[in-house]
Amino acid sequence: MNFKIFLIIIVTVISLILFFLMFYYITIVNYNKKNKNVKKTVKKIYKNTNLIKNPKISVIIPVFNSSKWLKECLSNVINQTLKEIEIICVNDGSTDSSLKILLKYLKKDSRIVIVDKENGGVSSARNEGLKIASGKFIMFLDNDDYYSLDACEKCFNSIVENKTDMAAFGWCNFCDDECENKKKHEKICGNHKFVEKPKIFKKSEEGLYFDHAYLWTKIYKAEIAKKINFINLKIFEDSYWLYAIYSKCNSVVFNPEIIYFRRLHNSNFSLQRNLKSLVEMLKGVLICSHFLNKNFGYSFLKLIKYYYSCHIKYYNAILIN
Repeated sequence: MNFKIFLIIIVTVISLILFFLMFYYITIVNYNKKNKNVKKTVKKIYKNTNLIKNPKISVIIPVFNSSKWLKECLSNVINQTLKEIEIICVNDGSTDSSLKILLKYLKKDSRIVIVDKENGGVSSARNEGLKIASGKFIMFLDNDDYYSLDACEKCFNSIVENKTDMAAFGWCNFCDDECENKKKHEKICGNHKFVEKPKIFKKSEEGLYFDHAYLWTKIYKAEIAKKINFINLKIFEDSYWLYAIYSKCNSVVFNPEIIYFRRLHNSNFSLQRNLKSLVEMLKGVLICSHFLNKNFGYSFLKLIKYYYSCHIKYYNAILIN
């Protein structure tokens, strides 16, 4: 091989490695700084005087410009078979009629609490909900999705009867009229099983995989959930929080029943095909991988491979369009 070509290859490889290390360092340092200096952005909290006392579950719903689906979401929660629940809706600076809809439902149901805040993203909205949650257990619901009507009851019974720190259930994806991908997928947590000191990842012939990454299909002990904040990420913020929760759990129970219905529509695909979105994804991958490597000893390179196989490869045209 020509010496000049060889030298160019070596310099290129070294440059790429240095760039990756610099990007990694800057990402981790900035993440630590951002999460130490979180500003309070709450404008007002709306609640009834006759709030439910000692609720069994606090359901936290971050709300942002969701007037199209919000009524369906709220009607579903207030009609849950388990009545002893607290419904915390965090309006994250919506510019549509979402807040007006929330205030109407506040008059209908005394279990609803509304936190009106400046826009700060879904992580800050969930954090504000956790701050004021008074239930013994915590559940999450996205403002365009809904539960089965007995979801809260099933979750509560499972975590209490099994005496665990978390109970996980199955979910179903469905498409609305605007969804480009008309496929419907059902996913479950597998057979009913009780796991002590659960490992986050399992091993398959293809490497690592993690099949319980969604926070809204689960119920958590409040004493654990309220101690962990969502971090300021645009992508994978829920995965990071869930990894941190797993690290604090002594046991988890997995149930095969489907209790959560996740709406797929064009506006809820968080990644647009541009360089900025790719950078945000890489930040999320690095921060999650750093946490898992540091706290669980998982191989950093294997984690990067896992994220690529599960997420990044679906955006392999991100720079083309």
